[in-house]
Amino acid sequence: MTHIVFGYSAASSLKQALQDLQSRDEILRLGDDLSIGPVSDVTGPERHQWFMDFYAFENDAIAQSFWQEQISFWAGIERVSRPVTIWVSFRSSFEQCAFAETLQRLHGEQVFDLIDVTQHQFEMHKSYLGPIVTGILNPGQLKQAFQFKRQSSVAEWSALLAVWQQIKLENAELRVVEDLKIRSVTADYFDNYLLKQVTSQWRKGARIVGHALSEVRESGHFVGDLYLFDRLLELTDQGKVEMVGEGSMRMTEFKLPNPSS
Repeated sequence: MTHIVFGYSAASSLKQALQDLQSRDEILRLGDDLSIGPVSDVTGPERHQWFMDFYAFENDAIAQSFWQEQISFWAGIERVSRPVTIWVSFRSSFEQCAFAETLQRLHGEQVFDLIDVTQHQFEMHKSYLGPIVTGILNPGQLKQAFQFKRQSSVAEWSALLAVWQQIKLENAELRVVEDLKIRSVTADYFDNYLLKQVTSQWRKGARIVGHALSEVRESGHFVGDLYLFDRLLELTDQGKVEMVGEGSMRMTEFKLPNPSS
């Protein structure tokens, strides 16, 4: 059995769950977040260039290694022949986009097992107020989720595949989930969450992003901290906030511009 899972956290927890169950099943994991950046061709040169620029790796060797890992994932999807189980939460734009692209690359009417955690209840820490996505479930919760496994096929998801094909044609910078459906939105979709955290006093970028991230997730969305920090830098370029420092969100501070006299 091959398990297809989206995100490093989900893959790590699933690996532990399978070990607990004394299973030797294989895991194929995707680390690339297809809810952000160009997606007209997820292994093509446009995506490659965006990937290298966005993640700003320390050196080209690390960057190329990480990119090659994504290429290997998609190659693995296209040649997979053994029974497949796909894990997904439709509350996550990352997982839903990756699921749709995976379906496109499976063979026609291929039947697979699906573990959809979207509508199921899990006991979460009281501090967590975000949507239930596969990546935040621990190994014990993933073992519990095996009971939700059901048979599905590529044909069952024709409506989602039609939406995904349109989204790939739009090739926008950002995609979100609303009412469990993915759609393209403008890059500034989450900017107000960031601006709400910027004051007249200098604040660490990590603090601004962390608080904005919590509010984004409380609103039912799931987006990465790197994307929000990238937007914070864009707001600086637009003159909407001021910045001191350089590098990571922990090494930079931001505040609102001084009122013009």
